[in-house]
Parts: sequence; structure tokens; C-alpha cells
Amino acid sequence: MELTKNQQRAINEKGSNVLVSAGAGSGKTRVLTLRVVKLIEEGTPIDRLLIVTFTNAAAAEMKGRIRDELLKKDETKKYAFEIDNAHVETFDAFAMFIAKKYAYELGISHDFNVLDNALNKIKIKKIMDEVFLNHAEDKDVEFIDLVNEYCIKEISRLSDLIANLVNKMNNAIDKNQYLESFKENYFTDKFINDAINERLDIIKREISAIKELSFNLLCEEDRNNLIDFFDPILTFNTYDEVNAYILNTDYPKKTGKVVEDKEIRDLINSQFANLKGNFGTSNEIREYILEKKKYVDKIISLAKEVDDRLFKSKCELNSFTFGDISRFALSILNNEMLRKEISSSFDYIMVDEYQDTSDVQEAIIKALDNNNVYMVGDVKQSIYAFRNANCDIFQQKYERYKSHNGGEAIELSDSFRSYEKMVNDVNSIFIKLFNKDDNPIDYSKGHKLIAANEEIKACIANNQDYGIKVYSYARTDDPYEDEAKLIANDIINKIKSGYKVYHRGVGLVSCGFKDFAIIMQSGTSFDSYARIFNEKGIPINVIKEQKLSTSDVGYTIKNLIATFYYIKQGIY
Repeated sequence: MELTKNQQRAINEKGSNVLVSAGAGSGKTRVLTLRVVKLIEEGTPIDRLLIVTFTNAAAAEMKGRIRDELLKKDETKKYAFEIDNAHVETFDAFAMFIAKKYAYELGISHDFNVLDNALNKIKIKKIMDEVFLNHAEDKDVEFIDLVNEYCIKEISRLSDLIANLVNKMNNAIDKNQYLESFKENYFTDKFINDAINERLDIIKREISAIKELSFNLLCEEDRNNLIDFFDPILTFNTYDEVNAYILNTDYPKKTGKVVEDKEIRDLINSQFANLKGNFGTSNEIREYILEKKKYVDKIISLAKEVDDRLFKSKCELNSFTFGDISRFALSILNNEMLRKEISSSFDYIMVDEYQDTSDVQEAIIKALDNNNVYMVGDVKQSIYAFRNANCDIFQQKYERYKSHNGGEAIELSDSFRSYEKMVNDVNSIFIKLFNKDDNPIDYSKGHKLIAANEEIKACIANNQDYGIKVYSYARTDDPYEDEAKLIANDIINKIKSGYKVYHRGVGLVSCGFKDFAIIMQSGTSFDSYARIFNEKGIPINVIKEQKLSTSDVGYTIKNLIATFYYIKQGIY
């Protein structure tokens, strides 16, 4: 397939930092691979390239793709065997490379190990228990007040807070600055006003949803009374207006006697009651937040104490988390002489899945930046928030680079993966989901996909609707079984009717069982699907995550350990 104009530009652009905003199916990986090959063809040694990804699987795939491209030409074949020694690796692996190489600067051993996250959590819990016990035995008044305020029934509420704080600070660029920012950020007038306004927005959204439920009532009088009650709330501009209205206005009593309305009316009543129970004036909210300020110093000191003991324990074990290792690398890069030495080692730096970059990782990239950083990603596909990914980094840089401020932004909007109707349906959904009010991006500006696969366009069946469909069904006592039957019947009907699907390089063919995939949020319904599909003669391959303890491997390991233990004890 020929390269588009923007793809070609993304491969060739040099002389400045480059950010490629690449939508799903736009050839992002192909472009990145061809750019690497082109740089090698132009004389850049492989070991002068740094290519960072977010998973080991992605790094392995990238190496494979680059190797395959190099093997296609006689003049580049010899470089294909050097790719395994190149810096094509995860952020974590690169940070470890720096930390191990310059460990002497950190005062730690260069042969340190990676501390497992599960073990790290256990150590935090153990250290925290020790710290809490010490403060209780010392009759620390501030600690006792804190416990009395937050732990009426059990200490876990406070321990969870401290553990979360320790984990957060260990993923921050500067741990102390992160902790000290609490008072500065969370007790200002701006923060409190924003919290109150956010509460207003939440109330309006919930009221709007409750109002929508009201339209389902069959009794016209009851329906109109509720709508008339909810409508004014949606017009108020301040939190206190809403609060006063809800507290002082009589809630409509049920007037209709339609039996079918009872379930919906009860649901409306309970949802509104839950909402009303959370109210308070803006001054009460302000006083509540400011009242908690007195506990912050103690919470911060406890977090610091736990973290200090935790780090000492890590040093004794000579094992550190990836968060520690990333900060080690950043600390080394803060040394100007070492920064220049490391930075000068690479002619070009390329970052894949840039939308999932964290603050620490971005700081590492900035330290290495010699106007030679090439970043590829799609802010809509950010999935690593649980690992402190900050997609605002991508979007803010994208906005700057679009104005040629600090670099160049290139958009890859042509989607070669899906047909036009699917792309249009996705666009229509995402335009509603991604707007500037609630998200870092405005989907309508620079992020819409364009169906560009000419082969699909040429052969797509005009008499078939390939758009997104939503199926509704009446639920019984087993909704999973109902859903499985509906989908099974749909698959059978499509196969019997000769429903056409696209196969790359072949064109349209009648669908078969292998053309269907069912993706679920959880594995709760897997058994129902397997049973229903087997009854209807549909072959099904269930792929699900499994806990190690209940897997075949887990059982084998446990039995081996038990065997060794009993032999050692002389129990046969």
C-alpha cells in the first residue's frame, strides 16, 4: 500500500522535535518502523538510536518489524543482526540501564534487583503497622486525634490513605514537593470553589438523568409533576440556588395509580433521596474542607516516616521498584556532565505510545532532548492512567507543535483498518464523548478519523448495513443467558444468510464462525456463553485471565512445595 503524504512526511521530517498524532489503523507502527530503517539507510548507526515503548511485547514487535524491513534490501541486510543489541526497549528498561551504569553516583550497588509490586505493598503494610503502633504507644496526641477523626470502626481507612499517598509520592518527580503541594493546592479558595462548582455539575447531571427516567411514567399527571419539579434545577447557575430549591421546595407526591409505574417511581424517589442526602450549603462545604487542614501535617509526616523506612528496607534488600529506578535515572540526568554524556550517545530518540507517558518519563525525555525527539501516539488511546500516565502531556505538546512552537505536529487521520460506516459511527460517538469541557481534547478538531482503505471501499457490499448496532432484549432471571442466546442466534442468522465480511487481500467473503469475536467487560458470563454456544453447535474459544493460584501451573507449584515440605519433615 502506498504511503500517504502525511505518512511520508512523518517518516522524513527532521531538524526539530516531531509529534505524530496517529489515529487507530492509521499505520503508526509502519511509519515508525520505516523511519528507523530510513535513518539506518542514511548512515545512522543502530546503537545511536533510542526507541522506547511501554511493554516488552511492543519492544519485541518493534525489533521484529525493523529486522524484517532491513532484510528486504541487500544493502541493509547486514544491519538486521545488530537490532537485538539496539536500545529498543521499555521506559523501565532504559531507566534501569542508566541507573545501573551510573549507580556509583547514587551510592547504591550496580547489581540491584527489581522489587515486585506485590512484595512492595506487603512491606508498606508491615512498616505502616509498626509506625502506627509506635505513635499509639508514645501517646502521640496528633496521631490519636487523627485516628479518632477518621477511624471510628477500623484503622484501615487511615492506612489505605497513607499507603495510597506513599505510592503516589513514589511515582512523583520530587516526593517532598509532591507532599508539600497538598496544602498549597487543596486548601485554596480556587480549589474549594472548583469543588463546589464540580458538585453543582454532578447534581445537574444526576437530576437530568432522573428527569429522563420520569418520561417513562405512564401516568401523565405524575410525569408532568416530576418534570416541572426537576426543570428549574437545570437552569440555576449557583450551587446555593440548587441547594435552597431542593431543601425548600416540596417534592411531588405520587398521584397516579398505574401499577406499571411503581418500579420506575420507586427508582426515581430513591435516586433523588440519595442526592438530597448529600447536600449542604457552600459555606458548610468550605468549613468542612478547611477543618481538615489541621490533619494534613500529621498525614504528611506519617507518609514521610513510612516512606523513609520503606526506602531503607529497599536498600538493605538491594531491590527497588520501577518508580524508584525511574527517579534514579532522572537524578543522574540532573547532573549536567552526565546528562550531556548520555544525551550525546543518541542521534535520534523515538517514543512509541507517547500518550501514556508519565511526568517522570517526560522529565527523562526532556533531559535527553537535543531537538531530536520523535513521539508517536494517540491521546484517545491512553490506557495507563493506573500507572500514572498523563495524557495532558501529549495534548499540550500537540497544541504547541501545531503552531510550530517547539516542534512540528503531524496528523495521521486516515484509517486503513475499518470501513467507512464504522469509521463514521465511531466519529459520531467520540465527538460526543470527547469535548473540550470534559476532556483534554476536542475530538472535532484534528482527531476525527477518515476511512481510507480503497480496497474495502471498492468491494464493500452496498446492500448490507455495516454500522454499529445496539440490541435490546427483555431480561429474565439470567441476563447472561439471554444475552448469549441473542448473540448466538445473530451469528447463526448471519452465516445462514451469507452475510459478507472483508478479508484483507481477498475481498468480500461469506462469513464463518472464525469471523466473530465477543469482547466482555468481565468473565462472569463466560460459562453461560460456552454452554449456550455449545447447545447451538457454535464452536467457541474462551480466552480469559486466570489467577495463578487456581491455574494448572499454580496447583503444580503448590503441590511441589507441599511434596518437598513433607519429605523434609519425614511425613510420607
